[in-house]
Amino acid sequence: MLLLALLAPLHGDDAPLPRGELIPQVPCTADDGQHYALYLPQGYDPSRAWPIVYGFDASARGVFVVERFKVAAENRGYIVAVSNNSRNGPHEPNVVAANAMFRDTQSRLNIDRRRIVLTGCSGGAKFALSLGTQLDVAGLIACGSPCEPGNEPLVRPSVAVFGTAGIDDFNYPSMRHLHEHLSTRAVPNHLAIFDGGHTWLPAGLADDALLWMDIRAMSRGSLARDEAVLNDSLQRRLSAAATLPPPERLLELRSIAADFDGLLDTEAVVRDAETLSAKVDLKAWRKRELADADRQGEEMTLLFANAAAGDEDEVELHVADLEKRSKQTKNPAQRHIARRIISGTAVGAMEQARMAETRGDHAAAVRMTWLRTRVADTDPRAHFDLARAHARAGDRKAALAALERAAALGFDVARRAAVHRDFEALRTDPGFQRLTAGGASP
Repeated sequence: MLLLALLAPLHGDDAPLPRGELIPQVPCTADDGQHYALYLPQGYDPSRAWPIVYGFDASARGVFVVERFKVAAENRGYIVAVSNNSRNGPHEPNVVAANAMFRDTQSRLNIDRRRIVLTGCSGGAKFALSLGTQLDVAGLIACGSPCEPGNEPLVRPSVAVFGTAGIDDFNYPSMRHLHEHLSTRAVPNHLAIFDGGHTWLPAGLADDALLWMDIRAMSRGSLARDEAVLNDSLQRRLSAAATLPPPERLLELRSIAADFDGLLDTEAVVRDAETLSAKVDLKAWRKRELADADRQGEEMTLLFANAAAGDEDEVELHVADLEKRSKQTKNPAQRHIARRIISGTAVGAMEQARMAETRGDHAAAVRMTWLRTRVADTDPRAHFDLARAHARAGDRKAALAALERAAALGFDVARRAAVHRDFEALRTDPGFQRLTAGGASP
């Protein structure tokens, strides 16, 4: 399906929507099955055009994403609209959701076509990047996106990309690779690493992302030059760079020089980067990072292979070792690798279980969901999903045991399992009735 919405004439019509507060659900006029969460800055005035951030979450959590951006949006004067329908899965429904949101916002609001930004996290970031290869947008904010060598998005040099990744994100290596790929294509881009895992950027970093987009807009001439903003941003970036380890500091100095080129005098920054480059073996540092990424991939492959083969003892031993490594403090690099493997295995196992169910392989779905519970033992939803997998496979005893564990971890088994079709065969079981007592009542 062609994405034509951003090419349509913009109406800029005012709408009776509240300013300065998060609107959880705005139904699309042309399709009320599609809706989005919205934030309009307090000063929104339909007599002039406003920049907008369009968001796509892997789990259709529009409100969650707007919450991350609303303070930054207020500070920087951006509208934020995030689909409540787009999620990980087939591409076509996400295109429908995106088109509906584009058309609806552009019929209600006065949007600056020169300053449209797309954002997403995980699969949502991959989708946003794919749109960025087709649409005339100003920028992309990509959080924890998968990016496989040989299958990189062909983002045009006219689109600026602000990437983020948690240091413990299993897609951290992918975001490093994306950054390098975009740089070789002369695409303006920046990569910000934060302390965290596979998640959306923190609220403070959202402000940095929108500020970076503003500076790109000043460079392009689509936003009036603001000397105070430029100088303040440069000084804050330099102060933050001074706290980084040498390899990361060198990369950041080079990024700063590129970002402010033509806007401010960056000769001193370039000199500092050249001086530091003589002291830092950047190739050796990157080689170590790539080796870490290879180890991450190898260990995850081994975990999946052992789980698929039913070798539970090997999986348990491996996970115990990962847990130990994830908590140690002497070697931060190894701690990060262990945490990436744990979270990546949890997400990968969930996806493989879904694929197994789609092809009707209940046994494989059980094994993959069991693996997910081993690396995420305190996640109640993982145990509930394991109960569902066991029930579909016909193992009532194992299903009840998994439900017991989910309930012990605080999952609302009474409400969720009582009417779930996967547990139809357990309805008359005394143990199931005990767990779900009162759950089916209105």
